[in-house]
Amino acid sequence: MEKEQALLRFLYPPDTLEKIIAIVSRFPRMPFLSIVTGSGWGEVVEGRTLEVFSYQDFGISFRREVEGHSGVVRLVEKDDTPVLVFEGRLHLYQGYRYEEVVLPVVFSFLSGVKVLLLTNAAGSLHREIPPGNLCLLTDQVDFTFVPDPPVFQKKPLFSAELRDLACRVAQTKDFPLFQGIYVGVLGPSFETPAEIRMLAHFGQVIGMSTVKEVKTATNLGLPVCGLSLVTNWGSGIASLPLSHQEVLETSLRSKRLMQEFTGAFIQEVARAWRS
Repeated sequence: MEKEQALLRFLYPPDTLEKIIAIVSRFPRMPFLSIVTGSGWGEVVEGRTLEVFSYQDFGISFRREVEGHSGVVRLVEKDDTPVLVFEGRLHLYQGYRYEEVVLPVVFSFLSGVKVLLLTNAAGSLHREIPPGNLCLLTDQVDFTFVPDPPVFQKKPLFSAELRDLACRVAQTKDFPLFQGIYVGVLGPSFETPAEIRMLAHFGQVIGMSTVKEVKTATNLGLPVCGLSLVTNWGSGIASLPLSHQEVLETSLRSKRLMQEFTGAFIQEVARAWRS
């Protein structure tokens, strides 16, 4: 715990941490699991809302520049399991500082959650993984070229136990579930066909988030699971032009898949971690 506290003191002034602790102290129930939602993943957790607040409540001026990110944080009761849901991601390319980007992870840690689920919208780097499917993340490559805090000592890690659990959920629900390495880039532009061909040597899906959050979660000792909705082909794989609208449209078509998988994942995590 000493290393975790040192990390928090390095990233944040005391008043930021105090604001988070004050919000958590007002929760009617303490969250068991936390979900940070990527583009199109907002409102995938169905259940009774216990508490709603915003990023502004703990000091972040949320900019609604990216469609599909509301900036609302909800405490939801799903099948008697309290879940903290961050409906809106903070991206480095928007100009947010490192400590702002990873604040949902830190908030989750301070609220005492047992498991963190990071979701995102990602492009496919290979024809074997078509849009409209889920991809379970096994590892990551950080191509943002944004330096990490020197207090980070642990290498980023996706929990093998949570990956196994996600695979069981997919098998039980008869959902296709791909697995692969996530390549994180800074963005905000889509890559060129030449860049996609290069990056395909490093992973299976590509996006503009997640990698810094995974590193922070690992260094705080939070078990983390990463899940991508594949929303588009990488440049040059298909002939159609790329757009954020395509990302949102694919997410909308896949909403039921995302809701059912996430709901079953929450149930399985609650059962496994409480037993």
